[in-house]
Amino acid sequence: MNNLYIPRITKVLKNEPLTPSVNLITLQTPRGFFRKSKMAFSPGQFILISIFGFGEATFALTLNPQNYRTIKIAVRNTGGVVTSKLTKLKTGDTIGLRGPFGNSFLDFDLENKDLILVAGGTALAPISALVEYICNNRKKFQNVYLLYGAKTPEDLIFKKYYSEWKKKINILTIVEIKTANWYGPTGFVTGLCQDLDINPFKTKVIMCGPPPMLKPVIEKLHRLKIADRQILISLEARLRCGIGKCQHCTCGENYVCLDGPVFEYGKVKNDI
Repeated sequence: MNNLYIPRITKVLKNEPLTPSVNLITLQTPRGFFRKSKMAFSPGQFILISIFGFGEATFALTLNPQNYRTIKIAVRNTGGVVTSKLTKLKTGDTIGLRGPFGNSFLDFDLENKDLILVAGGTALAPISALVEYICNNRKKFQNVYLLYGAKTPEDLIFKKYYSEWKKKINILTIVEIKTANWYGPTGFVTGLCQDLDINPFKTKVIMCGPPPMLKPVIEKLHRLKIADRQILISLEARLRCGIGKCQHCTCGENYVCLDGPVFEYGKVKNDI
């Protein structure tokens, strides 16, 4: 069993740009890192990445949760020490891993429901694992919508996966700033929250994004008669140590790393 305090050593297999500021890093899975089950990890979980001599940071596990061979993370270069080093890694470089940690979107009874997945910017990273799980298990769910927004078309991540995802779910994208080659809608994600073919009383919403995005979207959802208890929110952006020691991620009486990062909105709405 993994020691939560000791990083497992792994190698970088690939480091490729997703956008001008976000890289997709593929790592070799250390032996025994994922416990044997139907999935390597569960959508919504996270890991900690260590750059030896510089520090560590938390990242959502992305894309196919049934892939045991590799681990993929989306890293936005924020200018910090760890993210700057990560985006410059080369094939064969060595880093450390801890995890996987946290609960999952799947812990909240999503089967046989209409689903609305809402993400903004790089927050599509944790949602992407749920999208791939749904696509691989499509018969378990009713109508599924992904509502995704970014600042510009160039900031939309995982674009090469959209064509496959569209075969199984509905994808609606929007950008704040239009460019010459953009023919879709402009504005905010709230502009996508209409004309959805759902049963509001049998719907679950899964959200991850910057705080300014969340409340306006939730107000729109309330108009669709979707209650707070039907809305799940990932607070993975608050994570730090991952094991409840640093207290950076406290949310009311909850620790995001120990009790989340996925919560029913109604239980944390007064604390975010």
